Amino acid sequence: MIYGSAHAKLIKSDIAIIGGGVAGSAAAAMLGKSGHDCILIDPHEVYPDDFRCEKLNRPQMQTLENMGLANAVFKSCTPIESVWISRLGHLLNKVNYPHYGFSYQTLITAIRDDIPKTVKKVFSKVKTIENTATKQTLTLVDGTQVTCRIVIMANGLNPGLRRQLGVEQEMLSRHHVMAVGFDLKPENNNNFGFESLTYWPEKVSSKMAYFTAFKNDGKFRANLFGYWKRDEETILNLQTAPEEALTCLMPSLEKTIGKFSVDGRVHVRPIDLYQTHSHTCDGVVFIGDAYSTSCPGAGTGVGKALIDVKQLCGTHIPDWLESNELSAKTIGDFYKDPEKLESDTDSINGAYFLHGISTKLGPGWSGRRWIRFIYHFARGTFLGIPFRNSSI
Repeated sequence: MIYGSAHAKLIKSDIAIIGGGVAGSAAAAMLGKSGHDCILIDPHEVYPDDFRCEKLNRPQMQTLENMGLANAVFKSCTPIESVWISRLGHLLNKVNYPHYGFSYQTLITAIRDDIPKTVKKVFSKVKTIENTATKQTLTLVDGTQVTCRIVIMANGLNPGLRRQLGVEQEMLSRHHVMAVGFDLKPENNNNFGFESLTYWPEKVSSKMAYFTAFKNDGKFRANLFGYWKRDEETILNLQTAPEEALTCLMPSLEKTIGKFSVDGRVHVRPIDLYQTHSHTCDGVVFIGDAYSTSCPGAGTGVGKALIDVKQLCGTHIPDWLESNELSAKTIGDFYKDPEKLESDTDSINGAYFLHGISTKLGPGWSGRRWIRFIYHFARGTFLGIPFRNSSI
């Protein structure tokens, strides 16, 4: 059910979801399937192409299954059964590690297609928000008003409404990591010989976390994570001469995967780590990146957002709708939810650990890097994988 300025100037609902990315769209689908009266508000009827998360692991797919969304999402993904581990140009290990490649736009489209028709949709922006413990009033840019009992803020990095609500944001690590994404093409054949590859950095001074290439919709997608500034030479070179820049970062990469070229645009996205302090906000709950961000290199971002949605929509909102008021104190129970807390803690710890093992010197961190190398080398040797530096 789609509303626009020509159809309605006042819309009533129990729950309004602001933001139609992965968290907002998943919340709309889960609430709609449970029979709740809700509305999804997002500027884009067709979600635009965006460089964000591009892989799901098995636990994240299990979370989607628990939410009743796995079947729809699976159709939009490329299943991957194994990952090859490489460092210093050597193939160390082949790991049975089922995961799934996708484009963010395709993922959002799949989730939105699974939203029941009973869920109201408005493709517009929220201009203002007025909140109390009993009623929330949203005014859209075209003058349409939406009244509801609960507002779910799933609008990611957008700060405007957060500031209107007087909600503070704590910066934990500015420019924590740089995420780089591009399509990778084999030069001499139609395949690289692997489904997915993880390539660890050759030296700490490169400030690189890791490089990964994986199948996605009939081609290979590559993600590179590192701790560079936006204006550093490495980032500039990746955008203007990507093949040369990749060879400079990973001199042994071509020995590992064969000759390659970068196909199309190189996407660069700096990531800040921040935490939203919304404990004083009546009637409004924050989820996903609107609540706190994560490091995409640690692989926890989409999983953290899905845990937020699962716990909020499956456990807390049904209880909240039984009450006449929704105070900030009551909403605080969601932020203290044990499964959410564990997910948030794992996410932030993973971000700092990846930074440490990628960039820090000293015997402790060096030892961790060698342990990782020896583990995969020993396991690969046990499986009979030749320790080699020739092309895969």
